Amino acid sequence: MAIHDYNEKLEESQDKELQKQLNTIYEGFFPDKSVVRMDYLDKEEFQRSGRDLRVVLHKPGKNLFEIVFFETIEEKIRSPKRSHYKDILIEYLSNVAWGTLGWIYTSKADWLSYVKQPNGYLEVLILSMPDLKAWFLVNRSKYEDRASQTLLSNGKTYTTMNKVVPVEDELFRNFIRAHGFYYKKIEL
Repeated sequence: MAIHDYNEKLEESQDKELQKQLNTIYEGFFPDKSVVRMDYLDKEEFQRSGRDLRVVLHKPGKNLFEIVFFETIEEKIRSPKRSHYKDILIEYLSNVAWGTLGWIYTSKADWLSYVKQPNGYLEVLILSMPDLKAWFLVNRSKYEDRASQTLLSNGKTYTTMNKVVPVEDELFRNFIRAHGFYYKKIEL
């Protein structure tokens, strides 16, 4: 079972150059909205309560009485050390010992941005979170489980459970094709 260091994960998610590149991608995908980052990963308490980094897409109103639209993106940044895997991990249990549901069930985001950085490239997959949740509920039993442990700064660990969904899996590829989602691979 892989052990992930919480502080390393935090540092990776706060990489300013990566955030800048992702903002550019989001601005291209959502051209009528501005990107505002809401960082919750600065404290372990927030992470344990399920509040990861959120990106808010804001469509500004023209006057005080115009309705303003907000959408959110939840970013999942795969460690560069593990970006060579040709899959995505969908967390269904956030903390096995406590029975805490994973982000696939608890996220209130409109979009999921799954980010990998293999071999000098940046790969970004943007999926509708509600559609992904619906697809996952139907198909989750078809995928293998993978446990991982996260080491906290106090020396304690917790275990999460994920489903391993190969990117080239036919069911997943059909899901991506049917919903017209966004995939971007750029050289770093």
